[in-house]
Amino acid sequence: MRQPLIALAFAIGATGLWASTAISHTPMTGLTPDLVLQPSIDQIDSTLKETVKAAQLKDGDIAERGRAIAELQTATDADVDQVLQALHDDGNESMLIRTWAAAARVNRTTDLDGLMALAHLPGQYPAVSRPYQMRAEVLAGDIKDAEGALFAISRYPQLRTTLASVVVEAPGDSLLRALLHSEDQQVRYQAASFYAAKAQQVGHDTAGTTYANAISYRSASKEVPWAGGALYVPGIQWPKAEARDTMRALVAWQIWAYENGQETERQQAVNNLQSVGLIRAAGWSGSFYGTNEQIMQAFAGVAGKNELESILKKQGLAKNPRYSAFLGRI
Repeated sequence: MRQPLIALAFAIGATGLWASTAISHTPMTGLTPDLVLQPSIDQIDSTLKETVKAAQLKDGDIAERGRAIAELQTATDADVDQVLQALHDDGNESMLIRTWAAAARVNRTTDLDGLMALAHLPGQYPAVSRPYQMRAEVLAGDIKDAEGALFAISRYPQLRTTLASVVVEAPGDSLLRALLHSEDQQVRYQAASFYAAKAQQVGHDTAGTTYANAISYRSASKEVPWAGGALYVPGIQWPKAEARDTMRALVAWQIWAYENGQETERQQAVNNLQSVGLIRAAGWSGSFYGTNEQIMQAFAGVAGKNELESILKKQGLAKNPRYSAFLGRI
């Protein structure tokens, strides 16, 4: 049974295009009839051949062509996509037909990879923007966890608005897991960005405490808490106590990494110690950069010798000749 023509117009959105059939036939830049893909109708399922002919008939009734395109939108034959592509790439077709064909291709997609392959269509056919966004929302609807949503956003930035609520409303520990443990570095980066939004929801005190606890040094640790990737300190509105706890943890891990010969991890801790926002929130000043001794000196200068000694004791280093001598010079 043929679908009502209004179904296709609705899929394109409330654009008013259906009411206007006087559409320019001017070819789009870079597209000529010679470049248009012309799939053989013999490749199409026999039950669809008449529908394809109706859609392709240039001098046919535009309403009939619209109904044919609407039917092709729901067809399962893979070759139908080539027919629709040929229609919207054909510079000799009316913009109305081309727009309908582009929207039909968008609505035929069954996964995000397929949809993102058509990301250029809304730019070429502005009326396709709405059905494109609607299709993205449908295809992304099965993503329920923070890391899955962050992975999709890192690959397809266009989905950030669509999936933002999935990330922010996910349990705080799932977002933190993605931030510290995801194997995908872009996911970690995106998680740090969303952590600030999460802090608005749960409170900056809670968010700060949760993060500081997650990266705090624990005796006999075998690896850094962010092992396997980059470390990001989220740009929340850090309360003083939580900012100091985070700074203390970063100093502790840079000492641990130095002692364990893990220069990459040490540098990651040092890089995050450069956060001006974090230093100011802690109520401190100075430069936390350089060698292990330079960073310990800077930390002791603002937090006090006892704080540094406490870190060293926890790592079993306070009685190490090098460190005991260093403490004696402070």
